[in-house]
Amino acid sequence: MPDNDQALIEAQNYFNNTLRPVIVDKCVSCHEGKHNKNDRFNFSVFTNARNSATSMFNQVDAGTMPKDGDKLPQSEIDMFEEFRDLVNKIN
Repeated sequence: MPDNDQALIEAQNYFNNTLRPVIVDKCVSCHEGKHNKNDRFNFSVFTNARNSATSMFNQVDAGTMPKDGDKLPQSEIDMFEEFRDLVNKIN
């Protein structure tokens, strides 16, 4: 299997098994179809999360997301960082 395919599989598995539950719990209530018509900000969808991995990490790390909520625990911020790093390995 080419490296790019393996990197994609690793990112998808990490997303589905580790990060997606955090996103569903902390993000979906605001991001799922409430402020965008095409649902591109529904980050419980892998493709959307993949396309925004760096932005998602930067915002949770800075504490600007979740908006009007408490900053996420460092362990959850680390999950966003790990996902960003895995996405960056996909060519």
